Amino acid sequence: VLTTDPDYGVVTLGRSSGEHVWRFERDGFLPVWRRQTLLRGAVRLVPNPRLVRRSDRLVQITSTGTKFIQDGTGALRLDFQFQQAGDHAAVRLTPVDGQTLPGLLPQGWSPMGAFWIESVDPALAANVSIRPPGTIAAGDAAALAKWNPGTVQWEVLSRVTGNGTNAVVRQIRDWGAYALVVADAGALAPPSVVEGAALPASVPPLQPAAVFSAVGTVEPVTSPASRV
Repeated sequence: VLTTDPDYGVVTLGRSSGEHVWRFERDGFLPVWRRQTLLRGAVRLVPNPRLVRRSDRLVQITSTGTKFIQDGTGALRLDFQFQQAGDHAAVRLTPVDGQTLPGLLPQGWSPMGAFWIESVDPALAANVSIRPPGTIAAGDAAALAKWNPGTVQWEVLSRVTGNGTNAVVRQIRDWGAYALVVADAGALAPPSVVEGAALPASVPPLQPAAVFSAVGTVEPVTSPASRV
């Protein structure tokens, strides 16, 4: 960080041109990443990171006791699976929304439910049930994606077939941040997803700078410069 504006809180990031990755964090909150390519002599705006407060509810999951965790509405629930008796983990579930995702989704995708599931214990597999706030039609392109902090991108965990506003159920095997995402349709539809690969971005079919031009006239053609 080079400068912080005292009135507006704007900070200047980056000392050189090229690709930069920033991680924003604060005690008690979940981290957010931003990536931007900087060019010498050009100003680029980095989308504001919004950090969500980490849930203070820690649930003890055991093979002989509590086997699930859910959010306050019941729209998000994780049912854990155990390989052997004695498996356990202290887990923390924090739902997030489109404004507080750990990283921006690629162009052409919208979130329909997202969360962090955290623990310092060895990972347990779980069936995740997400009831979307809107309709996901059977023909919609949808996927469950996992945030990869190492590559700073969303990666496709599995394809999803929608069933209206009914819950989507998929399995996860690790802690981290996950998002149920739905693709745009029509000209802005992204390419088909590949499980295990990065969530692909859509590419607009037209580049305005290359296909549009404008002409005009100015009256008067010349005018003396103002001295005011």
